[in-house]
Amino acid sequence: MVAGVLAIVIEGTMRVGGIEKVFEINQAQGRINFFNFDPNPGVRHTVWALTFGSMVDILGRFGVSQASVQRFCAVPTQTKARIAVILTVPVLILIWILSCLSGVVMFAYYADKKCDPLKAGYVKNPNQLIMYFMMDILGYPGVPGLFVGSVFSAVLSTVSSIQMAVAAVTWEDILKRPLGHLSEVRQTYITKVLVVLYGAIGTGVAFLMSNIGGTLIQMGISFVGASGGPLLGLFVLGSFFPWSNWIGAVVGGIVGLAIPLWISFGAFFIHVPRSQYLPTEISGCPVNTTVLNITTVPPSVPLTGFNTVYSLSYLYYGCVGVATVVIVGLLVSLITGPRATKETDPKYLLPLFDWLFCCLPRRCRQKLQCGIDYENAKRFSNNEDICKNISENTKGDEQQISMLQLEDDHKYTSDDKGLSRLQRNSEEAAESLIENNKEHSL
Repeated sequence: MVAGVLAIVIEGTMRVGGIEKVFEINQAQGRINFFNFDPNPGVRHTVWALTFGSMVDILGRFGVSQASVQRFCAVPTQTKARIAVILTVPVLILIWILSCLSGVVMFAYYADKKCDPLKAGYVKNPNQLIMYFMMDILGYPGVPGLFVGSVFSAVLSTVSSIQMAVAAVTWEDILKRPLGHLSEVRQTYITKVLVVLYGAIGTGVAFLMSNIGGTLIQMGISFVGASGGPLLGLFVLGSFFPWSNWIGAVVGGIVGLAIPLWISFGAFFIHVPRSQYLPTEISGCPVNTTVLNITTVPPSVPLTGFNTVYSLSYLYYGCVGVATVVIVGLLVSLITGPRATKETDPKYLLPLFDWLFCCLPRRCRQKLQCGIDYENAKRFSNNEDICKNISENTKGDEQQISMLQLEDDHKYTSDDKGLSRLQRNSEEAAESLIENNKEHSL
């Protein structure tokens, strides 16, 4: 994928006339705006939306999602899992930079030609622009297939792991109890059928998304944030608040999943006034061009009152899910009876106030943490881990010692047998000698 996108960026930049001209064209036509600090949550892209929305999205994907946790469990130690995550960071940064550069270069290329393919009717969907751009600048035999293959290779690796993770969750949480008596071969067949089933569902959803307006990246982040945010909220609720109970977690999880999904579906299927496309030119296109009126949207009544929630930026859907789960979960836990902090093992909690107020005295931090002493708990947990490692390491030594004892016992037993045999032979020789002496005396 990196090679395919990099080829588009390099070739497009060369066609435009250099990277400086690319950014000059984008800056002149208002396509670059790095420092938009508007606090309005209805603005699509701001510094705040990208910072907090992306933070929740990344934490949900790489911290608590089933696909990521399944990969973490595949490595032998926690340190190696951390190293794997750290190594992922520069690769993701490179992919995001190249993806943004491909859009910047594509706009500069068509702005320089004064021919917008979307407005001119060459493509019917903005998601088709990158493929059209690739065919326009790299339309050599075989090259488009290589580009599509590079993109699909990256997509399929992620989709396959997600399908396997969902199938594993379905089997462990739903089907294992009624069907656990089956043989391992049949259980494997069932999980494979589940993978195929979820793949078919994903294909159907892809066809459905193709008929919905908007870009795929916006739709993907919207629905992933609406579903991944509540999952992250459950981990936050259980890790930072020891008095939360299972009732609050269940109710908060359901409400936290329903509200972001409701907002996201409402924003897509209700006539929400969307931001206009910035002006483009088609004066450089051929004369027989069918111009599409893409600068206007279907007439809609401005949202007022409670309906203004549908104008929320799609980057905030995950934040809404996390906040809803935590707030509703804590309220329900307090109403139904909070859990005693002594019943919660401190090793499953995160010392939030130790991180935020590390300069405060230990007694003050302990009061903020509901009386939980994380330092002693951490020391006790480390001692338990050390004892566990020692016991695991000494298992082999104990087995070796027992084998040596058995060998020694066998050796001692064989030696005893040899001594008894020698003693018996000596006694027989003495008796024969005595008899011979008697005969000689006679």
